[in-house]
Formats: sequence, C-alpha cells, structure tokens
Amino acid sequence: MTHLPQSPHLSVAAHRGRRTALVVAAGAMTVAILTGCTAQTPESNSAQSAPTTSTVRDTSAPYPKTTAPVTPTTKAVDSSPTNRYGSGGPVPDQAQLKGPYVLDRVLDGDTIKIGMGVTVRVIGADAAAIMDPKTKKAEPCGPEASAALTDMLASGKVWTEYDHTQDRTDRYGRNVAHVRTAHPVTGQPDKLVSYELISAGLGKTYLYAGRTHRYTDILDQAQTSALENNQCIWQHG
Repeated sequence: MTHLPQSPHLSVAAHRGRRTALVVAAGAMTVAILTGCTAQTPESNSAQSAPTTSTVRDTSAPYPKTTAPVTPTTKAVDSSPTNRYGSGGPVPDQAQLKGPYVLDRVLDGDTIKIGMGVTVRVIGADAAAIMDPKTKKAEPCGPEASAALTDMLASGKVWTEYDHTQDRTDRYGRNVAHVRTAHPVTGQPDKLVSYELISAGLGKTYLYAGRTHRYTDILDQAQTSALENNQCIWQHG
C-alpha cells in the first residue's frame, strides 16, 4: 500500500491547535482553583452576614419595671360596744346574731313580724305608738316612728340579736331581741334599730322587767342627746 506523504503545513497547524487547547484548559483549571479558594458555602455566608441580635438590645423600648408586692392594710375593728356600726349604734354580739330573716311587716315603731309569723319586740326601746290603747289616738311621733322603722327595714331583711340578760319571750308571747337592719349592699347586719329610734327622738329607753341589757348605757346616751336637741317626742314634754 502506498502512503501519501503528510503535508508539513497540516502537521504544524495541528500541533499548534493542540498546544492552544492545552493552554486554554490549564487556564480554566487555574481559574477554577482560584475561584474555589474564595467561594463560600451558603451556610457560612449567612452565618457571617447574620446580625448578632442576641447581644443587641432595643433601647427604645423600656424594660419592664419590677415592683415589690403591696401588702394590703386592714384597720383593726374595735369590738367594744362604743364602736359605731354602720351609720350609728354599737357593734353586735356576733355569737347572738341570727338571720337574715325576711321581714313580714312592721307592726309599730318597736315591733315587727318576720317570716313564719314570728313577732319580735325590740329590746331597749319604747317607741311612740301608732295608737294609744287607752285614748285610741296616735301618740305624738307615733306615725313617724312606724314610718322610720319601715324605712330602715326597706331592704326586706332583718337580723336579730338575742341578749342573755333578757328572756327569749315577753308576757305577750313575743320574741324579745335586739333588731338590726340588713345592709342594702352586703346584706350584713347594720344599724341597731333601738339606737336609731331613740337618737331621733322617736322612742324612749325601756327596760323589760327592770333588767339592764347589753346596750343600756349606749341607749341612755342616745336619749340624752335627743332630749338636749329637742328631738320629736321631747318637743311634747
């Protein structure tokens, strides 16, 4: 077989082409190596660019203030009979308090009827009567006394307070007890009825069978004040 001689020009061109290709490839590899040394992963890039919020505080927002707990203060309540209870009168004997009972009706200035038909006579006060049993006429300030008691018991509830110095019933079979109004908001025992009546000159002090009771001295003081101020019945002698 006869081989044709190669052209010297083709051989040189081919050689130069291969050489150029090697140079280009070597350059590309160099660029790749250099790029790889400076390239960063997304994680490392985000780690470097993430703000250090854990060490930075927003000074525009005030820090929460801490205050010491406030201990409520309570006033000591004097349990002596001279302490005013509600708008007037002494504090009750808690052990003897009963109620509240539903008020049935006011019979007169010092007698009421509560639930189950029980009649209660107020200890310590003799209020002016609506009708004098002898004259068949109203006593001076009698209607006013009954109206005052009705007004005091407008809540429809009453408290009774028994007194160990007195009998539980009188000769008419009525229960004998101190009577207190029910506070219009709390429903707790409030005003002492006998004290309110006597203070307003709507009744006089009264001792059943001559026996003193827990509030004798206080009611005497209330009567003296009403007399000096010429309250109601004291205007009529």
